[in-house]
Amino acid sequence: VGSGEPEPIELGPLAQRSYVYAADGQLLAALKDEENRQPVPLAEVPPHVVNAILAVEDAGFWIHDGYDVRGMLRAFRANVDSGGISQGGSTITQQLVKLNLLNDEQTLDRKVQEIVLAQRLEQQMSKEEILDRYLNTVYFGNHAYGVQAAAETYFGVGVQQLDVGQAAMLAGIIRNPIQYNPVRYPERAAQRREVALDRMVDAGWLTEEEAAVWHATPTVPRFHQVLPKPNDYFPSEVRRLLFDTSDERFAVLGTTFEERREAIFQGGLRVYTTFDPKAQAQAVAARDSQ
Repeated sequence: VGSGEPEPIELGPLAQRSYVYAADGQLLAALKDEENRQPVPLAEVPPHVVNAILAVEDAGFWIHDGYDVRGMLRAFRANVDSGGISQGGSTITQQLVKLNLLNDEQTLDRKVQEIVLAQRLEQQMSKEEILDRYLNTVYFGNHAYGVQAAAETYFGVGVQQLDVGQAAMLAGIIRNPIQYNPVRYPERAAQRREVALDRMVDAGWLTEEEAAVWHATPTVPRFHQVLPKPNDYFPSEVRRLLFDTSDERFAVLGTTFEERREAIFQGGLRVYTTFDPKAQAQAVAARDSQ
């Protein structure tokens, strides 16, 4: 017989990007899998980025206990009127539960389970901790998970450099990253940006005058390669060595391929090598001069 206390919810560690450096500290490459993740502390996310996402996804986040009955009823009516799924109705806490603990099954039992777990999570974590985890977990399409990866992918900047229009566009993507892919479907993404700006006004996080300025200011996303590509032999060789389970030097990374994969692509490694960029450049120049 136990105490009756529910088991604590374990969300697991956040995935972090790993990097390869030269002997002089120069960044050579990022070790990335198909998923692009780079966590950033909530304190480093500008308020207008947070507000844009909350305005679209969960305007009552700071006051509800994990679920929002009014929000669910409002989403239900909107979906009935549109004849499809135009609104989700899930709070950010519910979305976080679904992202980490549940699947996408659309049943009443699963929805009830989602609400129960969301309430428990609200008792276990602070609002700031929940929001921090959500902003670093939510998917923005094109392999970008979290606001930092999304800012890099679509605008070539860190999350700290996003302006209000860019933040509103990213907020609009979350509901359906495929349908609102801003590079493939720029008109759809632009319409979602307008919705986000209007909802920021409704929530009191943006004045009508400020929103008018951003409505008139186009936001043009495109794919960006922010980090050096591992496009030469050396980063590729580093990656091969790290994955070599027969090499005892790297046994700390795990004994199986899956353990190595998790450590290399999600463990936030900093791999410092003996590579000398100056010596390499001189060697290449000498070769090409012959």
